[in-house]
Amino acid sequence: MVCSIRNLICISPNKLGVSLLVFTAALLVGCGSGGGNSENKTGALTPSSIAITPANTTISKGNIANFTATATYSDGSSAPISNGVVWETANTGIATIDSSNGAAKGVAVGSTKVSATLSGVTSPTVDLNVTDAVISTISISTTTPSVPKGRFAEFMALAVFSDGQPGTVTGSVTWSSDAPLIATLDTPGKLKTLAEGSTNISTSILVGTSVVKSPSYKLTVTPPVLDSLAFTSSTATIEVGRIYQFRVSGKLTDGTSVNGNTLPITFTLRNPINATATNISSATETWVQVQVSFVNNFDIVANSGNLSTVMTVSVIPAATTAPAAPVLYGSGTQLNWLAVPYARSYNVYTNTSAQGWVLRGNYLLPTAFNARPPVTPSSGTISSDCRVGAVNEFGETMSNIITVTDSWVTIK
Repeated sequence: MVCSIRNLICISPNKLGVSLLVFTAALLVGCGSGGGNSENKTGALTPSSIAITPANTTISKGNIANFTATATYSDGSSAPISNGVVWETANTGIATIDSSNGAAKGVAVGSTKVSATLSGVTSPTVDLNVTDAVISTISISTTTPSVPKGRFAEFMALAVFSDGQPGTVTGSVTWSSDAPLIATLDTPGKLKTLAEGSTNISTSILVGTSVVKSPSYKLTVTPPVLDSLAFTSSTATIEVGRIYQFRVSGKLTDGTSVNGNTLPITFTLRNPINATATNISSATETWVQVQVSFVNNFDIVANSGNLSTVMTVSVIPAATTAPAAPVLYGSGTQLNWLAVPYARSYNVYTNTSAQGWVLRGNYLLPTAFNARPPVTPSSGTISSDCRVGAVNEFGETMSNIITVTDSWVTIK
């Protein structure tokens, strides 16, 4: 700026002192603010260059990366800039960016460039890499707030990814129970209950260097309940006119066996003709008593709650002769035989050279009989012959004879 003194040439000498003051003031007012770099560097001054940080960034799809710009001026000074800065990405299909604040969001997997411009000066570009979406949150889904002891509880792990999409990640996360003596997770999402009580179930997964955890889910393990019913056998053969009793037992969800007397069991006959059934209970058992008046096959159905089991019954005419001979089979000292019609019971006999044939026991049903010989020699191998008699009111019919050997026992 040029300072003028033309207004001072007519001032008289006696006013010289005042004129000098006015002149000095004019110089101060007119020239004092005419130069220098005191303008706001984010506004009036033009930067000579702009740099972006960070220089190379990787984010997951859906996540945000925040960039900042720094301007360098001709006097060598530098400062962060924000007002008036325009941000851009080279490929908006990979990432978008807020043009006013430098916040970039990953849109698709790939790479793009980011730049910043102010007052016609554009920065060198920096790289922005976008990877696949990662898990942001996890929650546990189930319809089972409680489960009886011994049963399994099924859970799912549901995730929300960084791009906002949902997904099921049951097999990808780590499952845990804070009371493993109550329930444990041997398979992802499948809880095995071991004892009554409560446990908190949670999931977690490592994402980068951070662990994403789900809120815990409280599961209560209740007492075991009835899981199955079964007759002693699924089939039976009965005679016209005779009375038969069939027993039912149950299993609880934890594998415990229970007798019928502890269960609310009812029996019904399916397709009966002149057959009657009666429920009978004792202190230890519950059974059904059946009698038929002529040949007709039918089923006995046992029900307890929503569980049931069926026995198929074949009816034969009443006995008029002794039963047929049982068929024996065995291995080592184990003797077995097959049931025969009309047999009321079975006698088991063994024969040794010292004692001859000896009755060893009477059984209502075929059984696994330990036929080890009762006579002990001084040394050597023990062996004996065995046979079984099928008995009814008309007589007893003997089976074939087999020999059992106790070859691993030596008496000294």
